[in-house]
Amino acid sequence: VQSGCPQNSSRWTWLAAQVFRIIRDAKECFPRGLNVVMFDDNAEEFSKVKPEEFVKLFGSFHPQGGTNTGYAFRSQLDNVKQTLALGRPVMVVGITDGLPNSPEELQDAFREYKQLADHSKTPLKVSL
Repeated sequence: VQSGCPQNSSRWTWLAAQVFRIIRDAKECFPRGLNVVMFDDNAEEFSKVKPEEFVKLFGSFHPQGGTNTGYAFRSQLDNVKQTLALGRPVMVVGITDGLPNSPEELQDAFREYKQLADHSKTPLKVSL
């Protein structure tokens, strides 16, 4: 059981509760919805997810296997570039309950985001 996770709760249930809390508290910040990447060994992207859709989305996803964090971050690079080109600030947040399958791939993705941030006049924040 993960630190901070109640003993009668799975890591996934605990993680979902944390995400719901964040979404509830910040929903005014993204009236158009969020791009969400659900990932395990694979990754699936959902565009323009509204706060009220998160419960259904999390309920329909049953992670198994690894934690493909690097791929999840890399999959959003084109979206981030397009949004920055429009002059809109971007925040990319990864929330996971496991260690990445490939720390090297995750590091590469973060290097690419850093290069974008270094060369952009528009704010870009990336966090895991």
